[in-house]
Amino acid sequence: MLKKVANWLKGRVILALCISSLVGVQAVAGEPANCPDPQLRQEVESAIDRVVVAHGSSDGSGVLIDIDSPRYCYHSSHAVGYRSTNKKIPLAPTDSFRTASITKLFTASTILRLVEQGKFSLDSPVEGLLPGNVVEALKKGGVDPQRITVRHLLSHTAGLPDHAMDKRYFKAILTQPSRRWTPVEQVALIHEYQLKWLPLGKQFAYSDTGYILLGQIIEKSTGLPLGEAISHYLQFNKLPLQHLAMEDSSYQESDRFPRAHQYLGALDTYSWNPSIDLHGGGGLVATAQDLATFIRALFAQEIFATPDSLEHMLSFQENSYEDGYGMGIFRVDFDGYWALGHTGFWNTFVFYLPEYDLTIAGSVMQTEGVKGTDLAKAAFSSFEVLSQQK
Repeated sequence: MLKKVANWLKGRVILALCISSLVGVQAVAGEPANCPDPQLRQEVESAIDRVVVAHGSSDGSGVLIDIDSPRYCYHSSHAVGYRSTNKKIPLAPTDSFRTASITKLFTASTILRLVEQGKFSLDSPVEGLLPGNVVEALKKGGVDPQRITVRHLLSHTAGLPDHAMDKRYFKAILTQPSRRWTPVEQVALIHEYQLKWLPLGKQFAYSDTGYILLGQIIEKSTGLPLGEAISHYLQFNKLPLQHLAMEDSSYQESDRFPRAHQYLGALDTYSWNPSIDLHGGGGLVATAQDLATFIRALFAQEIFATPDSLEHMLSFQENSYEDGYGMGIFRVDFDGYWALGHTGFWNTFVFYLPEYDLTIAGSVMQTEGVKGTDLAKAAFSSFEVLSQQK
């Protein structure tokens, strides 16, 4: 217990470095490398292989993970199972996948970039930032957009219900999986389903609906489609990305990074229209290495113009989600160390552990299988051996 508390305190120190205006995470990432001897590295890689296999699904659907720590001179990618269980195509570490709610990390980062540029502030009411038809849909549902601020939406404290978690929405998807949903149609479900609006600012209430509003704010403020705005303002062109893009009408799958099939029990969701989860709360397709590249750049202060933005993002709320939700990012306890990142409905995950300068990203393609976070934790436990070398 004392060791865990001590490690927790170390995590707090590293977190302070993350948001420091003087040193930031670069001071952590810039420490001399602790390269393992080849035999230990091979032992760790084999242990992670066993972890990935153990977290595979009996239906043959795939599992993949990317683990990278420049400080320990370590990088490995692992994949088991099939990209498509029907066609028996083996999954590859470079396959892409729908990231689902990991997109919130990118949506929140884009909003904070727009705040940096003076487009609006965190405390701006959203009514004047949203398209008129979206404002009307909110008001029809009994929601007052004049009282809600950008900060409320980012931190899930607007009291907005989550249309995506309503059983009627899921039934509508199963009935018409090819239907293309618009943002205003999804916001209008607040009224159609008579969803309850919780007291504003009083408690954490995770809401995809709220992040759809953020997506609409981005589009109206920039004059760009959401995917283009995210790519532009987060400067994707400066990052060594493989295949990170919004799955909108302009999206084209890459032969080099084919999209893996993701399963919900016996259901293959590959052909489901991406608009069921596209407009800010979800929608990005990426490889595991893409997710790792972005979150490392985020904590290396390569995304934001000022350290204040990362500090806002890391304003974690107690009693919210996992071990604390900030703005488009949350923290999870990995054996006494903070893992900072996000997960998605399709069992996707990306985390950064400042203490180890470590990224862990990937996906379990069976949504009803082992949780992606559990896979990440198990892989981290195998990796930790590297830090204990003499």
